[in-house]
Amino acid sequence: MVIYGYPVGDIVDSTKLIVPDDLYKIHLTPSRSKFIVIGTKDSIFNWMKSYGNVLCGFDNETQFISHPKLSQRFTTRNKFKICSIEPHKMLKFELYDENEHDGIFKRMFSSSKMRLEIKAKHSSKHMEASSVMSVSGKNGISLQEVLMALKNNPSRSRRCYNLSSEQLARVTCDYE
Repeated sequence: MVIYGYPVGDIVDSTKLIVPDDLYKIHLTPSRSKFIVIGTKDSIFNWMKSYGNVLCGFDNETQFISHPKLSQRFTTRNKFKICSIEPHKMLKFELYDENEHDGIFKRMFSSSKMRLEIKAKHSSKHMEASSVMSVSGKNGISLQEVLMALKNNPSRSRRCYNLSSEQLARVTCDYE
């Protein structure tokens, strides 16, 4: 089972997610800067496959500017919608382990609870260091493209896939 939505506030809590009625686009803004998917690694990947055609995008808040009408026949004002979309804004897709105390084998075999965070890319090294897997993508990328990048680039996994078999055995002994 997967839980997904936009978090309420800064604290990620699966009970406080705003779930969109119809998910056709993951629309991030400065005031709604994250989208969260919680489940096991396999269930998150299956969810991404099911919603593969969903596009992920970031744009600044839509602004409404009022301008007087040129014709003086009417007393109403026209409103023009100005949306300042940043087409080159990069998005970050980071997979975190919710149960950091679990062994490395649970992470490798997808049985531990994980969280996928979709957000605008920031240069914070602290946030990057704690993720299990991380992929960047351009504004407008589909979940299918992200899923393929996560599956095809296991070297992006910092905690298990970059290790040799000897290192993996040593780390496994340390964790268990």
